[in-house]
Amino acid sequence: MFIRKDERLILYAKAGETFTERHSRRLHENGTSEVYVRVDQRQNFGLYLERHLAHILEDDRLPVEHRASAFHCATTELLRDTFGTRLPAPVDGILFERLQSLVTMSLRFLCEQGTLKALGQLLDCDFSAYSHSVNVYALTVPLLARLGYAQTDLVRTGLGVLLHDIGLARLPRAITRHRHSLTKHEEHIYRTHPTLGVGLVAQVPLSQEALHCIMLHHERLDGSGFPAGVKDENIPTAVRALAIADTYDLLTTAPGEARLTPFMALQLMRSEHHSTLDLYLLREFITMLSDAEMAGVWPDTLR
Repeated sequence: MFIRKDERLILYAKAGETFTERHSRRLHENGTSEVYVRVDQRQNFGLYLERHLAHILEDDRLPVEHRASAFHCATTELLRDTFGTRLPAPVDGILFERLQSLVTMSLRFLCEQGTLKALGQLLDCDFSAYSHSVNVYALTVPLLARLGYAQTDLVRTGLGVLLHDIGLARLPRAITRHRHSLTKHEEHIYRTHPTLGVGLVAQVPLSQEALHCIMLHHERLDGSGFPAGVKDENIPTAVRALAIADTYDLLTTAPGEARLTPFMALQLMRSEHHSTLDLYLLREFITMLSDAEMAGVWPDTLR
C-alpha cells in the first residue's frame, strides 16, 4: 500500500502486513484521504474488498460516503471480471456465487437513508458495460424496495439487473464503444445482445425474474423495443423499473456534449419517452432521486 507525498508514492504498508486501527488513525491524523495499490495488485485488492464488503457496509462508524465508495469499487471490480474478457466463457457456479453474495450483502445498505445521495457522486462516470451495470443496479434496487419488494425478490431480481448487459461482452468492441453512431448492420448486431446474454448465464440457476431482466430490458411498453417487441403487461414491473434506471444512466453518462444533467435527462424521459416507459414508476424514480438530493429540488411538473 502506498501514499502520495510531494508528488511521490511512498510505501506505507508491505505485502502481508495487517492493516490495523493504528494504521488508519495515523492516516487520518496526517490528513491522508487516499492510498494506492500497484496496478498488478488490482485484482487482489478487488477480492479483498469483496470478502470484507459485508463488514464494511454494516459498520456504522464509517461515513456513508466511504461505505458507498467501497461498494462501488467492489461491485465494479467483480463485474470487470464478468465482462472483462473479449469472448467470455459462460458464467460459472463460482462467479454466480460471488455475484449472489454481493447482491445479498449490499441490499440493506442500498436502501439506507443517505446511501443513494453518497452514491450519486460516484455514478457520474465514463461509460463501460460494467460501470453502467453497477450504476443501474444501484438505482434499480432502491426503486424496487420503494415498491415493496421483499429481500428474496430483490436478490433474485438484483442478480439480473447486475447482469442485464452481459451479452455486450459477446459483441465486437467497435460496436459497444460507438453505441451512438452505428450503421444499420451494426445496430442489428447490437440488438442481439439480450439473447446472447441469456445464453451466457444458461449454466447457473438464475431465477425467472433475473432472466427477464437480461432478455427484456430493451423492450418498451408501446412494443417498439427489442428483441421481440414485447409490450404492455407482458413486461414485468422489475424490468420496467430497470428500463427507467437504464435509460437515465445512459443519458447522464453519454460521451461529450450528448451527456445530460440529471434534471435534463428526467425532463427528456418525461416528455419524449412517455409512451415507452412506465410513467408511475418514473414518478417514483424522480421522487426517489429528489429525496436523495441527487440533483436539487424537482419541480412538481416532473413528478
